[in-house]
Amino acid sequence: NNADGVLLVGDMVDRPSLQLMELIGKTWLKVFPDDKGLDGRRVEKLFVTGNHDFKVPETDIDRVRREDAWKRFYGLDWEQFSIKDINGYKFVLANYAKAKEMPGLGEFMEAHASELKGDKPFFYCQHQHPKGTCSAPWTIGQDNGETTEILGKFPNCVAVSGHSHTSLTDERTI
Repeated sequence: NNADGVLLVGDMVDRPSLQLMELIGKTWLKVFPDDKGLDGRRVEKLFVTGNHDFKVPETDIDRVRREDAWKRFYGLDWEQFSIKDINGYKFVLANYAKAKEMPGLGEFMEAHASELKGDKPFFYCQHQHPKGTCSAPWTIGQDNGETTEILGKFPNCVAVSGHSHTSLTDERTI
């Protein structure tokens, strides 16, 4: 109801599969036909890849690249990093690159610092947990700490991740 955007922080599928990716895309269009909510307003897709989404296996008939699959099934251009503005709030979307690493993040954040710094919060979204930010120390899937160091320069940053598959209502994840 009245959603301006929907954030999915990776592992949109349980295993890399074109069939499952297609199902996600079709489900989105059933819920948000033409990317619109019940009130007719546009609903932004805030999707980032996780380790289960990382590569389409050789067993898939089409053997398409991840970038092509994202365009085909989600209508999105796959980019390593992007920023979306929803009602004046910035969402930095960081797509999974390598296990525990996010190469190029420092340069991207530095290039966009002027639009991100300030009193207003912005949301940084990646699949792996930035090291030491949530559910620590018991959580699985923290990155190598580089992301935490980079985001530490932005006191107005709210980091959102999903690798542990733990609900945001679990106090340990906040």
